[in-house]
Amino acid sequence: MRLGLVLDTFHLGRSGTTAEELSAIPGDRIFHVQLCDASREPRMADYFEEAVTIRDFAGDGELGVLEMARCLDEMGALNDVGPEVFSAEIDAMTPAEVGQLCRAKTDHFLAAVGGAYERSA
Repeated sequence: MRLGLVLDTFHLGRSGTTAEELSAIPGDRIFHVQLCDASREPRMADYFEEAVTIRDFAGDGELGVLEMARCLDEMGALNDVGPEVFSAEIDAMTPAEVGQLCRAKTDHFLAAVGGAYERSA
């Protein structure tokens, strides 16, 4: 059995993790990346409440997610990704609408990352 990490860009960004720290992780040990973004400063007093109710699409916030993703791509660790976003707007949408929006926003973000995604497009 192989063990690996699931990285969440919300928690990495809010923790202040640097590209140097991120690149110290062996890329082949990162199994999945949850893509999302947020403001640099908390929007709610309760961190847990904010973490499960307000997350922007990757690239729509202030956490430096594009730089994180480019670092992960250089490490060969940006192979399995998916959005992890929460908002009242998304809650009001149908599942099909959410799926379409998530696909469009994630594709747009990954195109901005370039790297392996740009080469495989």
